[in-house]
Amino acid sequence: MESQNYSAAEVSVPTVLIDETSKSCDSCARLRTLFRYTYSEEGTFTLEKSELFSSACTYHPHLMRNVFPSRLDEESITSIDVTKRPNELLVSFHAYKDGRKWNSAGQYHSRAFLASKQTSDIAMILDPQWIDTSKLKTWKTTCDTQHSHRGDFRLDSFAKVGPILLIDTHSECLVQADSSMSYVALSYVWGRMPFFKTLKRNLDYLLTPNSLTTIESILKIPRTIKHAMAVVKLLEERYLWVDALCIPQDDEETKHTSFRNMAAIYANASLTIVAAQGSDANFGLRGLKRISESRNYWRLATRFDRESQIVRYQNSHIEAHKSIWASRGWTFQEHLLSSRTLVFVGDTVYWRCLGGFWEEPFNDTCNEASTFGEESNYWQYLLGSKTPNYRTDMYKALGCIICGYNSKELTYPEDVSEAFLGLITRLTEIFPAGFLFGMPLEFFDVFILWQPLNVRRRVPSNSKMCLPSWSWFGWQGALDDSSFMRDFDSENIETILDSDRVVEVIPIMQWFNHITPDAEGTPILSSHYRYRKDFYNTHSKVPPFHWRRHEAVHEPIRTLPSDTSSLRRPRWFYTHEDYPTKKFWYPVALPDSNNMRQSPVSGRFISCHTQRTYLFQAEARINSYNRAYSTIRDAAGIWIGMVALHQDHIAGKKERLEKNNCGESEAGSTYETTSSFYNRIELVAISQGCVDNSQRLSGGFNILCEWNEPERPKDTDMYRFYDVMCIEWEGSIAYRRGVGRVLKEAWERQELEWIDLMLG
Repeated sequence: MESQNYSAAEVSVPTVLIDETSKSCDSCARLRTLFRYTYSEEGTFTLEKSELFSSACTYHPHLMRNVFPSRLDEESITSIDVTKRPNELLVSFHAYKDGRKWNSAGQYHSRAFLASKQTSDIAMILDPQWIDTSKLKTWKTTCDTQHSHRGDFRLDSFAKVGPILLIDTHSECLVQADSSMSYVALSYVWGRMPFFKTLKRNLDYLLTPNSLTTIESILKIPRTIKHAMAVVKLLEERYLWVDALCIPQDDEETKHTSFRNMAAIYANASLTIVAAQGSDANFGLRGLKRISESRNYWRLATRFDRESQIVRYQNSHIEAHKSIWASRGWTFQEHLLSSRTLVFVGDTVYWRCLGGFWEEPFNDTCNEASTFGEESNYWQYLLGSKTPNYRTDMYKALGCIICGYNSKELTYPEDVSEAFLGLITRLTEIFPAGFLFGMPLEFFDVFILWQPLNVRRRVPSNSKMCLPSWSWFGWQGALDDSSFMRDFDSENIETILDSDRVVEVIPIMQWFNHITPDAEGTPILSSHYRYRKDFYNTHSKVPPFHWRRHEAVHEPIRTLPSDTSSLRRPRWFYTHEDYPTKKFWYPVALPDSNNMRQSPVSGRFISCHTQRTYLFQAEARINSYNRAYSTIRDAAGIWIGMVALHQDHIAGKKERLEKNNCGESEAGSTYETTSSFYNRIELVAISQGCVDNSQRLSGGFNILCEWNEPERPKDTDMYRFYDVMCIEWEGSIAYRRGVGRVLKEAWERQELEWIDLMLG
């Protein structure tokens, strides 16, 4: 396919007469100079209000209005800073509104670049209707030949696992797949419009050559799939995997096998085409001449001169991140599992891989490696997590992925497990103990402390199916990513004391998993709980294979609080033969520890023997990190902790929380009291925790939302507490309604009752 030739003068973009006044305008001259700076140059100037919209010049006021993505409130704009930083492609525009600089990437902040028809310049003028498809081929060829780490996402353990069926774009039919076939995968949204899918009854026909080009098939196959087939041929590939056609949709066994293999299907694909524009499968891949409908790219450009344009920069991967495609649970894992993506969004296209990020307008030599969203960074981090170093970062990375996924939408809430199954399959290589409803068994005591920000109960369309309340699987919405930044007290304090603060989790009970409430329980073998119990500060048992016990010789450490020293300085520590310099107070599970794998558990119920009491949910707070929670008070009204309740539970107790006062706490953190009402709640202990309470670590610490509460005790070396769960009962089954923390001494002063807790 040949790209169309055109000149800058023929491109249809918004124009304005550049008259003699404009040619002599000082503001226009400064703009022209700044936009013609080379990649390494820098410069800045300010356009005052008198120059912006009331100037005798017709050009730069017109440009200012077109550069910003939405109409400026011209009455309140006082000036605009125009800046070109070194080693950046773009010129930034920051508007001052009522004398204040607005930094948010929205109405008052924009970026633009100069596009020319000269191939040597930073950016080329684009055809407003058609994509230059030669770029797509160049990107793929460059990655194939120059990026040595292209296969980093591919799974050695799944080398022989892949699709069952593929679309043969040469024979125009489905074919049986084998592991030798290179293929492209498609990630897209189905939408609510019904369209043609493979079923058991039409499978034999679709395996017939040219079956996908018959009149009946052409009319029914949605545009996105048809256009993707054409792109595969354009890129000189042959096979395409599309879920709607390559999985018989009424074959439940094959569907589940494919869902389980989703990690391998996307990770082992040569490339994933992402259709991030449009709301359904019939929108298509716009802008492919002789393949699809034209695009509408001209709206971003403004004529600069006869040879060039100023183009408002539309960050393509941010546009993709805001799309319907990015809001869906199924496409979330497809994106993370793909090593290379060709993304169609916002009437343009970009390429993302581990070695490059190329956007259509820019000269490829100017593009820099990039990733799509924070989840991509953490996913790549987890793929490289082969040592026990920085274990808290592993929790944070997994927590970030969970938070990202849980905010996505699913048409059918019960798909929450299937849509995450591909990621679980890959993650099990890193967390060998496995997962239970999205919760890593190895760190079960940490992840059961997940904290909500704004969640609602997932109600499956099948009333017979119920998702567990104790898992985030059972709730859809925003989770507090800081709640995953907890750690066990396994690492030697002397090696981590001067690093970031560690909020420890100390397991206090054994959890069991049950298929039904009456079924016998299977122990959840959290290695930390078991190993801490067996090896912490004792030499009565032989260490596990590959681990060695050593007698600790403690040097005086002035920075250690005395309370911490007595807690964290046992007589023995342990090392693993593969990591001899890393010290632990007891053995831990490592990513390659096959002996850490446990028998599969899959029950929706968990149980433990624990203590409960009744306390009072009091003031509803929002702290300076915008995290909502309520204080916990005892019967005497004394502050003893906090609880973060699920949103549906709060709504049931008080329909609307209205702000009635605002208090200033220590370290400058503002706590808004949105309501004051006392509500008796039932709490059960699920673990203990502690964190250094010293003043040297006070201030911007956001892991514990109650940290700067005025009434929280701050005169001890350690802040010690019980992690608690708020529950409500339906018959003999309890259901999670929130989690929190209660001061250790205060909890132990309450009337405590031992109970057998069964959580559903």
